[in-house]
Amino acid sequence: MKDSLCILKFGSETICPENTSWSQHVENFRKQIGNVISSKKEDMDFVVVSSGAAKLGRMFHGENMSNDALMASLGQPELINFWKEVVGPKVGQILINYVPSIDINSMETSQRIRKILSSLYDNIKTQQDKNIYDTIVANLGVGSIPVCNYNDSTDRIEIEGIDRLEDNDYNSGYVAELMRHYGNWENIYLVTYSNSPLCEITQDGQFVIPYVNPDKTPQEEIAKLCNGKSSSGRGGMKTKTGIHHWLVSNDIVDKSVIADTSSDLATVLGSFDRSVPSDKFTTFSKN
Repeated sequence: MKDSLCILKFGSETICPENTSWSQHVENFRKQIGNVISSKKEDMDFVVVSSGAAKLGRMFHGENMSNDALMASLGQPELINFWKEVVGPKVGQILINYVPSIDINSMETSQRIRKILSSLYDNIKTQQDKNIYDTIVANLGVGSIPVCNYNDSTDRIEIEGIDRLEDNDYNSGYVAELMRHYGNWENIYLVTYSNSPLCEITQDGQFVIPYVNPDKTPQEEIAKLCNGKSSSGRGGMKTKTGIHHWLVSNDIVDKSVIADTSSDLATVLGSFDRSVPSDKFTTFSKN
């Protein structure tokens, strides 16, 4: 286990190219992301949280198919193959199923049965959390890059956007919580790549917001700047900023960044050691 851990989150819109060929897209990712991970692996652990399975399923196997679960099933191998091309052959697939909250106290049964059910639910949730953490750490231990994604092929909750779950933005926060709770990394970082950076639009133009201190700027103020959802996927900029704000505010991650795909990972990682924020992407930090 290294001193630092970086969780990299990629939305569907960053995985599936619209204005470039697939081969060029893979090469761009290899240069901007894969080569940097390879050069930093001796000093830092990396975990990838990646959307894109259903969209890749349509891209490679048929645009006209309407079954999202089928597309996710067909696209998940394509997603893993993509990451193998980007970071190398040693990639571990980790599919996460959502365990929904259950209001056991409202059940019409005896207090004794409710207590048993509550204990059972807590045990199941805790065991799943620990299993996911253990599998991620096992991958890191053999030099593999863990690639986490919701199990969209069977988990209808994620596909249909039920409950509080929106997309892998929440998944990246969940993984960060697990790593902080069970692990002992000195520093944990989260980098979310989006199709656009967090910007403020004024009469003079559009400007990237370089820095957010959650202790000084409430999320409500940041949310006012967000203009809806990303071009694909369920999560939008309001969701992304809310997760980053909460994770840094609660000391789960030390620093986090929301960047667009033009931001080289080496530049993003370098910003964690500098006190002056970049004007190309948004850093969430208390210092």
